Amino acid sequence: MKKCYFSNRIYKHTVSRDVNQELSHSLQLYNQAMRAAYAWQTKHLRTGNKPYEGSLHLAIKKRFQLDDYYANSAVQQANALRTSQKELQVLYMKQMHISIHQAASYVIGRRGMNLKEQVPKVLRAYTERKDGEHHWKQWSVLTRRFKALRPHLFYHVSDQFDPLFSKEICAYGLTQVERDVLQKYVPKVWLEETEI
Repeated sequence: MKKCYFSNRIYKHTVSRDVNQELSHSLQLYNQAMRAAYAWQTKHLRTGNKPYEGSLHLAIKKRFQLDDYYANSAVQQANALRTSQKELQVLYMKQMHISIHQAASYVIGRRGMNLKEQVPKVLRAYTERKDGEHHWKQWSVLTRRFKALRPHLFYHVSDQFDPLFSKEICAYGLTQVERDVLQKYVPKVWLEETEI
């Protein structure tokens, strides 16, 4: 019985030298655009100043002379990289007793090694995982729930499974937005004791 195999891969030895060079150039250009999008977003978040005018998508499209598809893909991949690193930094800060910068480098290294990042038990109570849902979806749920909290507050996350936040967290000059977020997860008495 004959078997039929199908693959959408392109092998270098099966295409001409000109096509190889074009593909290589396209990949290099795409990676440069993605790195630029990531760097610009990071700079914008750190300084508050945009290093580009208008939308990021249009700036990438103009700078690298890409079509909409490549520019959108580069920006989306840069977004995904930035948010996944942000989510994991919080996890490793407390778990390994390291600074946010060390946690960021640890996250980048683990991503480069293609390791999975399951949500730890202490945080699973704050997500609702549905059957067949990818574990990165849980991280995005956690990010949305806790994005109003400043990173240094996660140094005071409880080592026990419940509650996630210890009473210490309320003694660190919480903003009103942080109080609103935390009132769902800590006893109301803790927040009232520290009000000025």
